[in-house]
Amino acid sequence: ANILKDLAWKNKKFHFENDRLEEILFQIQNWYGVKTDYKKFKNHQETFSGTINRDVNLSQFLEMLSKTSDYNFSIQNNHLIIHNKHI
Repeated sequence: ANILKDLAWKNKKFHFENDRLEEILFQIQNWYGVKTDYKKFKNHQETFSGTINRDVNLSQFLEMLSKTSDYNFSIQNNHLIIHNKHI
């Protein structure tokens, strides 16, 4: 177990350490109650590190994630859609 991730959860934060986007989207799905679409991934190995408060709304979270990834995100009918920035 990763103690920093465990402490972050207790302190109402998301904590990522070289986590793949797929793992982050799984947490988003669980926390915000949306369904995710993994089919648009271009790079399954891209990783992210950082900490985000769990009280941030979903659109803010996705905006931060979009700024640091090769993807844009949108929500349609409670479904998180992933769009490649570069097609």
